[in-house]
Amino acid sequence: MEKQTYERTVSCELCGREFKVRSKYSRAKRCPGCMISIRYGRHVAEGEEMPTRKRRHVSQLDELAREAKEYGLSYGKYVALLRTGTQAARR
Repeated sequence: MEKQTYERTVSCELCGREFKVRSKYSRAKRCPGCMISIRYGRHVAEGEEMPTRKRRHVSQLDELAREAKEYGLSYGKYVALLRTGTQAARR
């Protein structure tokens, strides 16, 4: 049995540009360019790459946990070594 494909053309409610929807149950009302402009605050022209998401701030806790893993220690043991002032704990 061959899988049926579904495709329809919808007009964007913001810019009026037509775009294709491939899902039978899609309720899309805006083209991908307008969706990006809503999300990122700028419109993306056709053929232009979508903006990348910003990197999240890494907390000090995450940084200490990563350092502990590099030394093969648990977070608790690593912090205990730091508090005692052991030279091996910090590079």
